[in-house]
Amino acid sequence: EAVTYNTNPFAMMKKPRLPWREAALAIGLSCVTPAEGLSSLSWRSDDRSAQLFDPLAWEEPSAPVQIFMENPNSPQLIYDHMPKAGGTFLVNILRASIGRRSFFLHREFEGISEQQEEDFFTIGSIRNPCDYYVSLWAYGAEGNGRFPQSINKLGHSEVYHTKSMAKDSKEDVQKFRKWMQLISKDGMPGTMSLRVATSYGRDPALEGLWGPPTEYNSSILELARHALDNFQPESIDCWVHSEQLVPEVTACLKMYEKNTGKRVDWQIFQETLDKGIVKSSVHGKCRDYFDDATAALVRRNDKMMFEKFGYDTCCKP
Repeated sequence: EAVTYNTNPFAMMKKPRLPWREAALAIGLSCVTPAEGLSSLSWRSDDRSAQLFDPLAWEEPSAPVQIFMENPNSPQLIYDHMPKAGGTFLVNILRASIGRRSFFLHREFEGISEQQEEDFFTIGSIRNPCDYYVSLWAYGAEGNGRFPQSINKLGHSEVYHTKSMAKDSKEDVQKFRKWMQLISKDGMPGTMSLRVATSYGRDPALEGLWGPPTEYNSSILELARHALDNFQPESIDCWVHSEQLVPEVTACLKMYEKNTGKRVDWQIFQETLDKGIVKSSVHGKCRDYFDDATAALVRRNDKMMFEKFGYDTCCKP
């Protein structure tokens, strides 16, 4: 049954400080449509032909809104998509295993709030910092993502012009090392650290930091450092390390069942898993790209990533 509100539909919520898009999630919407018929704002999560049920894509409408409610107390799972940390695989398997109505995706470079951490079951993903940078560079070398825009501004697009199929020739390795120098401000948080601060630092001022540290002033970088100092991984219910994708997402879903009482469809989980994990970029072995100086650069600038997530080597063993 539809209920129409002619004012802010979330004014009656217990926690009105939530933004409109977060409030939509909090009350368990299955469909939202403007009463005046603006179909571009209409989704049904049970429509298989529809796009991912994604309240983050909505804009607050000026027209009255019809809200089709399902159980308003239904637990939800939120995954904050950390780029280059198994996100595509995790989105697919989580959404399939628990159903679209129970899954909420925080897109890249948008932070999860403290209120969401309290109200919903949260999953994050992380990766060894050195592996992370190899993947990010290779992804850009294949013409993907926005990150190469920052390199082009510096006039050094040649670092993406690789010579070998696997991007692991001696010349390609040198290009990677030059790329690492170009995107780094020594002594400041690295690109990976900035993105973790954006996703989990609980500071709206840090949202949207997709570029390298060289694009931001010292005040923003110090703000990110402060957010990382205060960040506790335990604030997220469950972490998936990209080095252990399958066992750890399995453990997270079992924890989700235990904590929320909701059911995971393990048959669909296995069917999705059987389709395989598709890598988003092609590159050589991580350790082949790092000399002592490049490894030391990552260890300095992303020190907190090593410490807070238990990584003790540059590149996975």
